[in-house]
Amino acid sequence: MSKKGCLGLILATWLLATVAHTAPQKTVAEEDATHHVYAVPEHAWTIQPVLRRDSGFNRGLALVRTERLDAAQLSVLPATEAGKQVIEMQVPLRNGKGAVRPLGKRQGGWYRVTARSRDGRSRAGTVVYFSNPGPAPREMLKHPLSGLDLSPVMLPREHRHYRARDTWPFVLRLNGRPVAGEKVLLETAGGTREVLVTDAQGVVEVTFPDDFRQEQTQAGGHGHGHNPGQAFVLSATIADENGHTMTAAFNFRYRPHAYSGKSLWLGAGFALLGMLSATPLLRGREDKGKVK
Repeated sequence: MSKKGCLGLILATWLLATVAHTAPQKTVAEEDATHHVYAVPEHAWTIQPVLRRDSGFNRGLALVRTERLDAAQLSVLPATEAGKQVIEMQVPLRNGKGAVRPLGKRQGGWYRVTARSRDGRSRAGTVVYFSNPGPAPREMLKHPLSGLDLSPVMLPREHRHYRARDTWPFVLRLNGRPVAGEKVLLETAGGTREVLVTDAQGVVEVTFPDDFRQEQTQAGGHGHGHNPGQAFVLSATIADENGHTMTAAFNFRYRPHAYSGKSLWLGAGFALLGMLSATPLLRGREDKGKVK
């Protein structure tokens, strides 16, 4: 067999193995010493306080509304260069909605948005992205908040997203200090619930489930596609020294894995194509060896 023929067969085998390995997996109920996974009806997937960005695209404005949270204002933290003071902006809520705008006409990137209930016992948080370039969100995410807070340790880069099967760290803090050994609940609109436990640094490693319906994986699942993904919320409830409960939640969206919806038959098709491409090369090699 010629070198080109061998390369064709190797490529076809690799494509088959890759697609087969990345075929979508069903969410399976699991239980071990640290977490539990089980399904809930989609129509009632969460009762936690959340912040929602209204649909519609506007480079210079994001309308954020509260759900299941009696709050008077939004707290907005823009990304800040290292060594500079983090600026906290207050946005009043009217009918449960607040208008979040970028800091200046040119500073985009990530903005951290939170709202705390009037009694101080519940907080919801999310992030908003504006398309113009902005500083890295590292300092913004490390900035301590009073009360109980649940937030990402890091955020996806520009044009990137949280995706199914990817693992991301989140941290639970109380008055800026990490809270160890507490349960954090992950809920998704796809019907998954998973209970995690914070480590000594108050961090939980969240692997987003591949719980999308088949039709959801077909609409722009790659790169700059228009697949909006589906919502998730992380939440934790703890008791303070007086026995009063406090709740913190963070919500956002995640998208299907890059290979979600790709079937084993598609991999077999790639393999067959590779073998067919190699056949003329093999025949040509054989013809050259024949004596006429």
